[in-house]
Amino acid sequence: MIDAAAELGVTDVRFLGYDGSVPMVEREIIEDIADVIGDVLPDIIITHNPNDSVPGHAVATQMTLLAMEAASGIRPGKHYPPHKSNQIFFHAHPGRTNVHENDLLRIPTTIVDMTDAVQQKASAMNKFTSQHYGDDSPLQRKLSEVLDGLYGISARVPYAEAFIAYNPQTCKTLPVDYYDTGAAGSSMEEVYAHMTQMMLDSYQPRG
Repeated sequence: MIDAAAELGVTDVRFLGYDGSVPMVEREIIEDIADVIGDVLPDIIITHNPNDSVPGHAVATQMTLLAMEAASGIRPGKHYPPHKSNQIFFHAHPGRTNVHENDLLRIPTTIVDMTDAVQQKASAMNKFTSQHYGDDSPLQRKLSEVLDGLYGISARVPYAEAFIAYNPQTCKTLPVDYYDTGAAGSSMEEVYAHMTQMMLDSYQPRG
């Protein structure tokens, strides 16, 4: 985890030290997450979908939502003032292919073009050898082309990540997608050539 974060330039990595073998919503964990929120004061929080069919993912998000509520109020004995994060984003990609996943469709509200960072992401993910990633494993490349490439096609870019915003955004006008307006002046051949790039074909892990 620390090595993966370093690939992304993240130096503040925290572990709560709990056993995740039997995922359950526990007050002590919620309190600890709320303490991290109160200390870091994040503007946004990114986590798993609350209906994820991987139990550990769903429970972690349920506790995060409760911790956000706790951190936004006065908590006696805490050194930090109440903090309310502006937004929480859930990962939009599906987990397991089962009935639960297919009954609860994940329709993205926000797609982020991450083409410029796809190789950096590959380097970070390949640090998780315990999850069967690694420089000598094709798993990361497979997932990136299937998931990031799929959302990229939808957004007309090579690679993208999709998220679901928990709260509606407030705007003064109806927003216009920058990428839609930018692509308007391009031919379909140019758009197609751009979005179908497979940039991991030439990716070489850093030694």
